[in-house]
Amino acid sequence: MPDTGQRLRTCFVAALALLLLCITLAYILAAYSAFTSFKFTLTDYGRYVNTVWNSAHGHPYRLLTQYSYLNTHLSFTLFLLAPVFLIWNHPFALWSAQLLMTLAGLGIMWRAAARHGIPGEVTAALLLFYLASPFTQSVLLSEFHGVGLYFLLLPWLYYCLAFRRGMVWLPLLLTWGVREEAAFLVLPMLLYFTLRDRWRTGWLWTAASGLYGLLACTLLFRWINGFSLSSERPGLRPADLLGMLGSMRLRRFTPALTLVAPALPFLYRGWVPILAFPAVALLFTIFSPYPAQYSLRFHYPAALQVSFVLGLLQGLAVFWQRRPKHPLAARWFQALFLLIVTALFYFLHGFLVLGRYNAAFYRRPNIIGKSALCAVSRIPRQGLLLTDRQHGGMCANRGKMIIWEQYATGKWQPDIIFTSIRDLAGRHANVLQPLLENGTFGVSFSDDDHLVLVRGYSRSKNQAVLDAARNAARTILFAYTRKKGGRELMMPDCRLVRYWDGTGGTAGTLVAYGRAFTLAAGDY
Repeated sequence: MPDTGQRLRTCFVAALALLLLCITLAYILAAYSAFTSFKFTLTDYGRYVNTVWNSAHGHPYRLLTQYSYLNTHLSFTLFLLAPVFLIWNHPFALWSAQLLMTLAGLGIMWRAAARHGIPGEVTAALLLFYLASPFTQSVLLSEFHGVGLYFLLLPWLYYCLAFRRGMVWLPLLLTWGVREEAAFLVLPMLLYFTLRDRWRTGWLWTAASGLYGLLACTLLFRWINGFSLSSERPGLRPADLLGMLGSMRLRRFTPALTLVAPALPFLYRGWVPILAFPAVALLFTIFSPYPAQYSLRFHYPAALQVSFVLGLLQGLAVFWQRRPKHPLAARWFQALFLLIVTALFYFLHGFLVLGRYNAAFYRRPNIIGKSALCAVSRIPRQGLLLTDRQHGGMCANRGKMIIWEQYATGKWQPDIIFTSIRDLAGRHANVLQPLLENGTFGVSFSDDDHLVLVRGYSRSKNQAVLDAARNAARTILFAYTRKKGGRELMMPDCRLVRYWDGTGGTAGTLVAYGRAFTLAAGDY
């Protein structure tokens, strides 16, 4: 009988480990699909990519040539991500680093649970609950944000507080550098271990954390940027906050309470850390003046989600250290409860495969976006690049880059322009067409859709591209039309084609607007 029970537990843990692997692969598919579907635009993905890339190449925190990311947040820890682009100089590298940090944090939690003596099946269920949660999905699939660092740094800080007090300073200082308010988020965790263990040094770290948070949000932000945090963030002024408190609605509480509701069965014995760890993050969420934050959309669940799960982990540790009377029943109840809640949340609120909100752009990579990435690879690495917001996330891994709003000020003159035939014919025609007509810029790359224009380049292709732009309203790119048979392929020159495997005969196909043509075998 014991052997049977052990085999059952081993199979259960192995099955959950396999699910964790599947969820990880689903994240990669969904994120890359969204990336190639132009969901990772300049705001905010391209801004982070450009900041981190510049930090890796001798210009810490420089953003879009003239700004500093520190004008937005005091995200000093972003500098430590700089080696990412020295290892892999690709625009998708930053999201990949975010996933790796999340998995590293998951590994730290697993190690902490093992040292606490939490049963393996409960640990596996908790980690699956964390990784598959719609709130974690929301953060990881909302491009990249600095708060994604919490997924690594807060588990690391927790582990050091629980087992390696001498190393607390390192994850704590790095957490302070995530954002100006980050130091406040860790106060409950610091206080918990300080009070529980009568840890004298903990009082110093707690006081230092509170003091840094206060200084960062007031004096330090103003000293670095020349303006106050409240002047740049509508709704953070005291009068605005008081007005918001007078009009509280249930919708402010519902998302946050939904996130923490699964903890109810675990409050027995372990209620203190479960309630304490996420306390500050919960207050920041509920009392935020921003609807996206109190609704826990996009990247905003990050701090609350990870601090809540760490509180749950510590609550489970307390429970199992006190040796329950019925350990077998307890372990299976906890594991199965977490598994059921995970499944319900995943299917009803998830963005990954089989989730309710699994949109088409999460399901498969977009070949048009892959063609755009191919075109981006043809952009010269040196020189000031001008591009639009949609493509900003794909070509921000470079030093000098501006967008059209900056160009309109007249302060910057680009060396390279990445654009499209549509924009050459449409919204930027008055700027771009004269540059090609007078030879100031030459076409260095064209794939019938994307264009790379370089100052002083040969004008041999200019006239053909100008003709294509003037005929754009009468031109249909066959590979971009509604598909009726065939498949899209990307050629070595980045062009997209529609291709059929056939016998050399003719085929009826829908070209556009419902009109059908019969085409003989050949190239079109």
